[in-house]
This record gives sequence, structure tokens and C-alpha cells, in this order.
Amino acid sequence: MSTSTHDDTVGASLAMTWELDADYITFARFMRAVVDRGLEHDSSTSWATERMSLEGLFHLALCTHRERGERAALLDLHSVIGSDCLAHLRLARGRAYVTAAARSVDALAAARTWLRERFPDSKPHEKKEVQMSFWTNDRGGWRMSRSIAVPAWSEITGNYPQDVGTQIGSLADRQFDDVHSGRLILWHGVPGTGKTHALRALAWEWRECAASTTSPTLSRSSEGRPGTCSTSCSKTTTMTTTRAGGC
Repeated sequence: MSTSTHDDTVGASLAMTWELDADYITFARFMRAVVDRGLEHDSSTSWATERMSLEGLFHLALCTHRERGERAALLDLHSVIGSDCLAHLRLARGRAYVTAAARSVDALAAARTWLRERFPDSKPHEKKEVQMSFWTNDRGGWRMSRSIAVPAWSEITGNYPQDVGTQIGSLADRQFDDVHSGRLILWHGVPGTGKTHALRALAWEWRECAASTTSPTLSRSSEGRPGTCSTSCSKTTTMTTTRAGGC
């Protein structure tokens, strides 16, 4: 199939020839409409979005395409932009891909803004993990490090008595300076009272201030060091902090 258009301003003709592929029919029709209308400016962009539906856009769609995990549409945005503007929108694998053409670059910017409002950017989900070092002086001493999932203090505060929760909460909100860095916090209680869980929550809250963290190990003795959390036995847990990253 072929089509052609003539530009009187430069005395030139543009001819287009394309093969029809159902997977790309919306984009082929977009390109043909851009040439037919003589739209001078175009741009392409993409962004991550959780919305993968064309609902609410069908009244603007000149054509659409659907297949498993993907949606595409040719949109005429004149009624919402106030200027001649076409946009090809493809939704696939958690991203919106947009190519737009318009009479002016201002209309292109308005089209992008309008579409991003309807397909909001995905917010990255921060993984709550910290690097933990496990170590002991038993059996000649050994040390290993790995990332472990940890809770935020706000997620577990209800597991503790109010007076204990208040005291730990004040630690979670603490900002350390040169005067307060390197101090030792001693935890004591019978097994199962939540010492280690609270310790890991603090490791998350202090992730920008603590250079490293150490999760409890069952050993007869252990050495605390700046920037580590450690335990000496099943009944006592210690944590020290260090100033890092301007905290």
C-alpha cells in the first residue's frame, strides 16, 4: 500500500510505502495521519506506569489494538489540547510508550503532560533490606555477610508494650552526630521477647547512619564495633552506631 503528499512550500513530494502488519497497524495509521495532516513536530518518550488499560480514552481513539499483555491506540487529542495533535500510545510490560505529532512544540508538551496525568509514573518500591554481618568468636571465629529483609519500626511497634515502644521509637527517630556516635545499647530479656526484631527495625531506620549492621548469633562472646549490631547470647543484644553519610 502506498500514499503520497505534496508540500507546496518546498515544491516536494513525500511518498510512503508500507506493508500491513496487524501488530503495528495503529502505528502505521499514526504515521500516515501525520503525513496527511502535515504535522511539523514530533517526539517520543516512555515511562513506567502501573495502568495498562485504555479505558477512558476510547472517545479520542481513531483505532485501537489489543493483544495479550499489550494495548495500543491512535489518539486525536485536538479536543483536549486545543491544537491539532495526534498521539500513538502503546502500553506494554509496565511502561507507556508515546509518540506524538503536533503543529507546535508547545502542543507536544501539553500532550505529554495530559497523557502522564492519566498514566501516572510508577513509584519505585524500596526493598527493605540491610547488609548484615554474622560473626562469632566460637570455634576459632568466623564472619559472613548477606542482605536480609527487615521491618520498619512503624510496622512492628504495636507488638511491644507502650513504654517499651515509646523508648525504641525515640531511638528510631534519633539522628547521630560526632558526640553521640559509637555509643552502646544493651538489650536484655528472655528469648522471644522481640529483641532481634526490634534490632533489625532499627537497622532499617538507621540505614543512612550505620555503616554496617550485624545480626545476632548464638555465641558465648562477641565483640561490638562501630556501625554494628551484635548479640552476645540468646538473652542479651548489643548495638553500636557510627556517624556516616552526614547523619
